[in-house]
Amino acid sequence: MFRPSDGQGLKRGGVRADFRGVNAADPACPACRIDMEPSFYEEAMIWACPKCRGTFMPKDQLHAITANEAAPRSDLDRLAALDAASTKLPLLDHIRGAIPCPWCREPMERSVFDGDSGIGIDECTTCGVWLDPGELARAEAWREAKRSGLRPDSQ
Repeated sequence: MFRPSDGQGLKRGGVRADFRGVNAADPACPACRIDMEPSFYEEAMIWACPKCRGTFMPKDQLHAITANEAAPRSDLDRLAALDAASTKLPLLDHIRGAIPCPWCREPMERSVFDGDSGIGIDECTTCGVWLDPGELARAEAWREAKRSGLRPDSQ
């Protein structure tokens, strides 16, 4: 299993994952309890569960991914993403109990990405953020739709 020996993680395309200050143990998926693997999403280094495909990353990586416009979507795709991520969806997954941080194992706090997206994220204030399978792509699409001026009521 990869361990960031210098505490700074991997670098690709000018984006560096900062894992300084996190537990040196292998990160364990909070859903499956198996070791997560280092991976890249676009140009950002993340940790992914090989079983459930959930992802964990420093919060700045989430910002870098959702701010990246390297491969913009069409307006139709933006509208579909906005609809899929909007507050019109039931927020049932937001009421589950706290899950442990993959690195430090402390309970993470549940919140809604961007406040009104309908995308639930779990955040460890020390180590980073956990996104359930598919939520990273939804968060990226949500931010792209917002940047283009699309809102759920604009459809």
